[in-house]
Amino acid sequence: MLYIEFVILSENRAYIQNLASNLNIRFINSNDDIFNIINQEDMVWLDGYSFSEEFKSQLQSKVLKLIETNDIPYAAKNVDIIFNHTPGISKAQFQDTTSQLFLGLDYAMLRPSFLHYALKNKQSTTG
Repeated sequence: MLYIEFVILSENRAYIQNLASNLNIRFINSNDDIFNIINQEDMVWLDGYSFSEEFKSQLQSKVLKLIETNDIPYAAKNVDIIFNHTPGISKAQFQDTTSQLFLGLDYAMLRPSFLHYALKNKQSTTG
């Protein structure tokens, strides 16, 4: 059974609660608290700029897959999968990475309302 839970630092509680009231959310006090709730069968998806390579390496060793949303190309060594939606980005920009890369706008995660607006706007500017 698929279970998705968002793990968020407690300092962001007030901001997140209004946006995600219908989601499964667990608040933690520090990044290191995640090690108390994960297991080897979990897939963890990181989104943020504050995660050190040491933290990612430790986390990767304790989960099935470590996934990262990252809009800056770098020599990724401690994640299994990277999603980077930057237009025009290429695999060559991720120097010597062993990570599986999903790059470009095909992997942008947008709500349908944004996609509908973009399509409508494109039609009105080309017509």
